[in-house]
Amino acid sequence: LAIAFALIIVYISVRFRFTYAISSIVALLFDTMSMLAIFAIFRIEVQVEFVSAVLAIIGYSINDTVVIFDRIREIAKETNFGNIDEAGRKNIVNKALQNCATRSFWTTISTMLPVVALIFLGASATIEFSIAMFVGLISGIFSSLFIAPASWLIFEKRHHRRLKEKAIREAEMVG
Repeated sequence: LAIAFALIIVYISVRFRFTYAISSIVALLFDTMSMLAIFAIFRIEVQVEFVSAVLAIIGYSINDTVVIFDRIREIAKETNFGNIDEAGRKNIVNKALQNCATRSFWTTISTMLPVVALIFLGASATIEFSIAMFVGLISGIFSSLFIAPASWLIFEKRHHRRLKEKAIREAEMVG
């Protein structure tokens, strides 16, 4: 998982920016911890199938998050993102979520249908995998729609505040 997270940080940082990468990891940690929590609460044994489900959900969730971040970036480019205040960034995120939420919801539902069928109709050997996938799909859509964009807003606010502070320090040194 650490290697997967490190590679995701590199990929998202190159494709977008570091604030997007950290927000993605926050969302993926939520997904992973949600799955672990459900297994711990219900005392379900963690086996190799669980690790497979965690990796599958990481891939699934990061894909959904990248789609949302891509839409945020597109809207931001249309609105000259560099000069936008915090309220403007919130509006961009809201617009991106309005554009992507339905797609994310239906994609998750269509993936959940066979997972639910496996839970009730599948072999006992696949029950742990199916339960982990079910929990991961639910937490994945939640984190992609709510946690990743919200944490991105927090990291962007910090980033812009640091840029302003740096500009003020440089102006004071010059003047």
